[in-house]
Amino acid sequence: NLAPNASFEIDTIPDGIPDDWTNTTFGSGITIVTSLVSSPVIAGTKAMMLNVTAIVPPSSLSAHSRQTVASAVLASQGQQYTASVYVQTSTLVYNARVQIDWYNSGGAVISSSTGTNHVFAAVNSYERISVTAVSPAGTVAARLRMTLVRPSVNDTTLGSLIWDAYQFAPGGLSDWFTFTPDGA
Repeated sequence: NLAPNASFEIDTIPDGIPDDWTNTTFGSGITIVTSLVSSPVIAGTKAMMLNVTAIVPPSSLSAHSRQTVASAVLASQGQQYTASVYVQTSTLVYNARVQIDWYNSGGAVISSSTGTNHVFAAVNSYERISVTAVSPAGTVAARLRMTLVRPSVNDTTLGSLIWDAYQFAPGGLSDWFTFTPDGA
């Protein structure tokens, strides 16, 4: 696993945002609080939650957390990689997706590989989502992104997504192991 702080255990500041991960601007009309939670988890003792606490329509359709620039992962061009994360929701209205942003040696984004919007089967139960892609020519690094997706700019459903056990590695998902939730 090449993803730094993949189970969100380390928060040295402490500010509730795991080291190596950051929020991006969530846009107007929506308030999202990022925090670390100790239950439920897949790996370790913490997971990261994006909690939508207020919405004034119209507001942004999506919000995401991604690796910081300093924690970008070294990657090789023309190599297949898979990003995978376990996620659960408090509302079936929300979807989730993962993305890999590919960077060149100058630090510019070459392109992005985005997974499909994941429709949850149940609330409060971890489901694994992933994206597999071949890195484009010129790739030297990658940054991972986790996205909360709302159904429309006018939807006012409050809720949260909890993320844990991020993995980023060469190869396809079938080459990997699967986590079992702690205590299961």
